[in-house]
Amino acid sequence: MTTFTCFYINSGDLEKVKSVILSLLEGFDCTIERDVEGLPSCLGQKINTALPSCLLIGKCEPEWIVIHYNNFSSLESWMKELSRVFDAYAMVTIYDSISMYAYLGIYKSGQKIREIDSGDVDKDGKDIEGVNFGEKLDFESEQPGISFKRFDGETSYYFDDESIILYAKHFGLNVEADHSDVNWTLIRVKRGGAEEHRLSLEAKRSIKPWWRFW
Repeated sequence: MTTFTCFYINSGDLEKVKSVILSLLEGFDCTIERDVEGLPSCLGQKINTALPSCLLIGKCEPEWIVIHYNNFSSLESWMKELSRVFDAYAMVTIYDSISMYAYLGIYKSGQKIREIDSGDVDKDGKDIEGVNFGEKLDFESEQPGISFKRFDGETSYYFDDESIILYAKHFGLNVEADHSDVNWTLIRVKRGGAEEHRLSLEAKRSIKPWWRFW
């Protein structure tokens, strides 16, 4: 089973990225653990809330910072702010192999420029059409994702984890890079309170339904 929820900032300034993320968490009770080895168990406990309670931050490449987090929110307001502060690209990647759900959000300098997902189903099993927001990128085909020939000769497209990997490479980001030597910092966020309620209302629309992941 493959499940990942990560976002990336096109910057080499790890300390500044940490600082900005902590500013986004202003009003929450946070604890910080440095020099963390391996992936902590909290990342495997995906929660159905507006904001994550566990963020693991490290420099995965010279000009890219990765943040693993433990929910399925697209974190749109965060991505806009991070890409604005760094005047750079920011990406959100979400994939779950059980539900076959894939999501990619791309931001640049405070604006969302591309958003794609594989579609979904509701709790009654009815299909929900996939998201296809923004102008087509230079390397994209007629439709988002990877193309293939059907038995009738027609071309179809699908968007999955391999699509996310391919799209990221076009931005100079290798999401499959070996992270064994990364120096990780873990931020744990205490839940609850007025700030949690306010942000939950703001971000509620970006949370994936619980029935898709459990």
